[in-house]
Amino acid sequence: MRRCRDWDLLNAEQQLFLDLALPGDSIKFVKISTVAWLPDTFGFCATLPQIFASGGIEYFVTQKLRWNDTTQFPNDVFLWRSPDGTELFSLMSAPIGEGIDPVKMTAFSYNYEKQTNLRSSMWLPGVGDHGGGPTRDMLEVAKRWDSSPLFPSLKFATTEEYLQGIKANSLSSLPVWDDELYLEFHRGCYTTHADQKRFNRRCEALLYQAELFASLATISANSTYPKAEIEAAWKKTLINQFHDILPGSSIPQVYVDANAAWQEVEATTTEIVQKSLKAIASKITLPTPPQKDSIPIVVFNPLNWVSSQIVTISLPTPGRKWHLYNHSGDKLPTQLTSETTLVFLAKKVESVGYSLFWLSPATAETLANTLQNRDLAPTGNTISQNSIFIGL
Repeated sequence: MRRCRDWDLLNAEQQLFLDLALPGDSIKFVKISTVAWLPDTFGFCATLPQIFASGGIEYFVTQKLRWNDTTQFPNDVFLWRSPDGTELFSLMSAPIGEGIDPVKMTAFSYNYEKQTNLRSSMWLPGVGDHGGGPTRDMLEVAKRWDSSPLFPSLKFATTEEYLQGIKANSLSSLPVWDDELYLEFHRGCYTTHADQKRFNRRCEALLYQAELFASLATISANSTYPKAEIEAAWKKTLINQFHDILPGSSIPQVYVDANAAWQEVEATTTEIVQKSLKAIASKITLPTPPQKDSIPIVVFNPLNWVSSQIVTISLPTPGRKWHLYNHSGDKLPTQLTSETTLVFLAKKVESVGYSLFWLSPATAETLANTLQNRDLAPTGNTISQNSIFIGL
């Protein structure tokens, strides 16, 4: 069964990665589950049925909305519909962390049948948090109650088997839930420990850029794709999306460990991005610069649409006056924000592409006489080692 994450805070790419990548971890268990089993997540965004269905998920199970402190969730068995129209067979299960309690089980079964018209219900015996599944004592108690003529018959089965059975008998008459599944209990998950949200979004963007530019560098520059490094970074990110870390409901020590992991992911992916951009840029054939000592600046756009962004450049020589030109040699407006920093607007950089600019000294002779590092200048018709590469 699929694992518990904070599904309300992840972007679609993250959800797809979890949904489509984690089955690889399940190979050692022989069978890939068709059940999204998320009993303890603090709410679910409305797009999940569409994303789950794309990963081969057929069923969704939670019990969390039974925790609502204000509104009782109206459905135990229902079709959950995404905005795109995708529907997922869903179950609001019995509470988790319960034993074999005949009074509770009978009461739940009665209310469940009254609400769904289904005569068979699913009970989830187990220790619960930090304890795992049912104990030997629970199994023995269940066996004894099953022999009682006064108690409903008990059968041990998988969740998938149960869902397949009730789906076949109830699909035509199920209510449809056409919205998010909002938990009225753990409020403030979007704002508590905001640093975790910032780290998460930052690492989401960097992981995407690392995969994108490393792939392009492999294709264009024959670089070695850093598969192990990217996989390790993904796994650290996924662990930090556990439903008590990302919403901000963990104890302080957890965030000490989480912050260290976020920083490792950021360092790894930033290094991969920079190495990949340098490899890609090394294959760019440069036009004639506007001045002989001009420094090429390559601005990359990782987005899937044309983008215009403010770009910040660290100047190689503080206190000097610099001009900026586009690839056609047209001078562009710039602004100094400090003695060492210049900003400009990079207009309409192509989707998953780049634009070339030139940083030129106001007086080429002065710059030429000042520079000690000759690697800063273009060498022939290719990008030099110390040229400036910027990802939007």
